[in-house]
Amino acid sequence: MNQNGNYSKSTGTLHINYHKQKDKAPDLLGKIKVRRELEEYICGHLRDHPRVEFVELAIAGWQYDKNGQPFLVVELSQPYGNKQPTENSRSKPTILDIIDRQKKQEYQY
Repeated sequence: MNQNGNYSKSTGTLHINYHKQKDKAPDLLGKIKVRRELEEYICGHLRDHPRVEFVELAIAGWQYDKNGQPFLVVELSQPYGNKQPTENSRSKPTILDIIDRQKKQEYQY
């Protein structure tokens, strides 16, 4: 929560890497803007735990489509509790399903 009492989010987008030329290249590419509040949490955690080599964050993603091009909006945040997936969360193909189909088509002879 920022100083105005509003929640600010560290968000970005991931798009399918249609220009992928090597197997080890990423399937998705994008950018994320990290809010000051999250940066302060990360720095504070590392400062308070000097022997820790990393900070674990929560990441969430929402699938969208713009002009027939699927993409994900992602959000980084401080860790939160685990929730069980619901049936609704599995009701439509995801961007990862699309990538999987593309890979299968590429390797068919």
